[in-house]
Amino acid sequence: MKKFFIYIIASMPWVCSAQLVPQFMLPIWFEDAVGNKDTLYIGADTNSNYHSINSQYGERLITAPFDSIFEVRAAHGDDSEWKMSKVIVEDAEVGQFQCVSQAGTKLIIHAKNLPVKISWDTNMLKLNYPCNRNAILSTNNGIYVLPNWFLGGGIHCMMNKTEILEDFNYAPRNYSFFRPTYFEYAVEGQGIKSLPVFQYSGFGAGDECSTILLSSDDRNVEEWSGKIYPNPTSQRVYIESQDQHELVGFRPLTYQGEGKKPNTLGRTKA
Repeated sequence: MKKFFIYIIASMPWVCSAQLVPQFMLPIWFEDAVGNKDTLYIGADTNSNYHSINSQYGERLITAPFDSIFEVRAAHGDDSEWKMSKVIVEDAEVGQFQCVSQAGTKLIIHAKNLPVKISWDTNMLKLNYPCNRNAILSTNNGIYVLPNWFLGGGIHCMMNKTEILEDFNYAPRNYSFFRPTYFEYAVEGQGIKSLPVFQYSGFGAGDECSTILLSSDDRNVEEWSGKIYPNPTSQRVYIESQDQHELVGFRPLTYQGEGKKPNTLGRTKA
């Protein structure tokens, strides 16, 4: 019990001093392919700001080069100077649900050994529910910006899972509406490198996480073979398959090829 207590004190940067406790805080854990680990603490508070380091919430500016093997850092989503810290507390607003919503936070990663496992505790998100029902972790910096961004790739709904694996090899995935982000910064003994960036956003309004395509969350989607008829159609459509795949949704197209938001089905076996 004593060891556990010491661990908690050491792992919460704002506990050991008179620092303020933010209204929302989520630890995000990172682990590379050989077991090296690092942690970021991403939070939000209505009294924070995104223009400078908020030392009152435990943010500490890091300017040294990234570790040569594995390190992660975070920066405020709207900070054009990319001031980095292990703790980032965004300038948040109390939204329509009377809970804290926050803008995007940039998570910068250097990893020699890929893939990187990124994990979190959904129970921490539920403490701020429903503001975090659309909590998203994404390598696509076009979320909430580009038209039809929810049809793009590299987007993960954090309430639906507890971890992801990422190797930052985007080429084979053929993502649509996809715009990855990189940050140029020094790495120990390696000079300036282009480091991949994730974006974290937590919002309660809208229904983005009920419309994001399955392929955005899971690159291991198998090709489906079956029959859909009549196609095209203006009325009823039938779907047949010999395989016992779970049909999770479909996307109708107009005659001009414009897609509506994907339709989600129940647990129907096709």
